[in-house]
Amino acid sequence: MRTLLLRSLVVGAASLLAATGCANGGDTSGRNDWTLQIAAPPLVTDVPDTKSVLDTSATLPIAGYLPTEQQADLVNNGRAVVINRCLERYGFEHLLSTTQSGTFQHTYTADGRYGINDLVRAERYGYHPALDGNTPTARPLREAPISTDLEMVMTGGLDSSGRRLASRKLVNGQMPPVGGCVAEAARKLGARDGRTYLDTELAQVLSISSYEQSFADSRVQDAVQKWSSCMLGEGYDIDKDPTVAPDRFPILNNQVPSGVEIRQAVADVTCKIHSNLVGVWFAVETAYQSALIDQNLQELAAAKDSLDTAISRATTLMAGAVS
Repeated sequence: MRTLLLRSLVVGAASLLAATGCANGGDTSGRNDWTLQIAAPPLVTDVPDTKSVLDTSATLPIAGYLPTEQQADLVNNGRAVVINRCLERYGFEHLLSTTQSGTFQHTYTADGRYGINDLVRAERYGYHPALDGNTPTARPLREAPISTDLEMVMTGGLDSSGRRLASRKLVNGQMPPVGGCVAEAARKLGARDGRTYLDTELAQVLSISSYEQSFADSRVQDAVQKWSSCMLGEGYDIDKDPTVAPDRFPILNNQVPSGVEIRQAVADVTCKIHSNLVGVWFAVETAYQSALIDQNLQELAAAKDSLDTAISRATTLMAGAVS
């Protein structure tokens, strides 16, 4: 249990940022002061074709309130610098890599948000991700037993929600920071509560809400029906949700896609192009997101300020670490 708690705090930034990429699942209840529903379907004046959406790497409006992959890496690495320096003060070795990358997987472009859409990729990999073996992950520098003292220095006796699990006590003659090294790093990145240094929750919730509302919109459902009819003509009976098309293939169990998988994936993408499903869905979801942003502008502006602060402070921290 102790190892799991500390591990969750060590890689907390990665898990937080990864969560911002969630497009079609999760809790959309939010807080009472957030407006998460659109009263009437928003107007859509321009529907691009699928190719133009993908070729231009167009982004959804909510992307302006979330970190880019590079910004997420910068903040994660700045956080690691602070935690490692904090550990040094208490006689512990560095625990985190300061060259983390790829910890934030965004889905705020049309590419992949509405299912597979790249024909060349489908012809080669089916529904599998590109099999290059280079997907980076954020890991601790070492896999070491977690001592009680190390846990105390890292957490200050608090869990990830700030609830006290143990009284703070001296470690190597020094009292750990309030909330431990994890909270110290969060404060240096701008967190007022010692935990939340990137306030992305509202943006994440709005992204989920816009996805769900746009999927239910009649304009998207018409495009889904056209895609489904096209797929039926190719011999595949999938009539409700194009994102479930890969479900019959156990991707996690098979490293190499089968010919059957590749044929369905190619039909999937081809039918998306013929029905313009991606273009329609992207246009409709853009309208929903724009309306949701307008309804929550004050809260989003505050969250954007916290993001900008974290990026600025992480830039300074990394510059000091290199110099």
